[in-house]
Amino acid sequence: MNTENIGSAKSRNIGIEISQGEFITFLDDDDEYLKDKIKRQVSMMIKESADYSLTDLYLFNSKGEKVSSRVRYYIKDDSVKSLLSYHLLYHMTGTDTMMFRRQYLIEIGMFPILQDVGDEFYLMKEAICHKGKFVYVPGCDVRALVHIENGLSSGQRKIDGENNTAFVKRM
Repeated sequence: MNTENIGSAKSRNIGIEISQGEFITFLDDDDEYLKDKIKRQVSMMIKESADYSLTDLYLFNSKGEKVSSRVRYYIKDDSVKSLLSYHLLYHMTGTDTMMFRRQYLIEIGMFPILQDVGDEFYLMKEAICHKGKFVYVPGCDVRALVHIENGLSSGQRKIDGENNTAFVKRM
């Protein structure tokens, strides 16, 4: 555990480096996995010999009201070209929805230490571009809290992160 705030990317990379399991997923402190999320995702990754996977999620506000969901209905093809297009169009993100084989995370360089907004966008881009085997596991298995203000993904930090992400999309 960190005694100082070193940022989510660095913290997650330390966790990846010291982990010993074959599969790694990330759960933010204010989100939750629904029953069988890990079991379903690991089972599908084993069945498909996948290096990384993605599931869906529900988004809730601070009052506990469901405000949206991210259902990846658009994933029809798992070719690198299609996945990259989907990612650039729809942001195949939400660290809580991702699962990786530990070795693949290390091979792709883990989370980029750029900033603390959008690091999961860059991680998914690297996972796709390194041509690992991907599998989509349909089903909303994650409850995520939407931060309205003062959160990592809000205010000026959100704007700066989105602008940097938009720059990458234009490249």
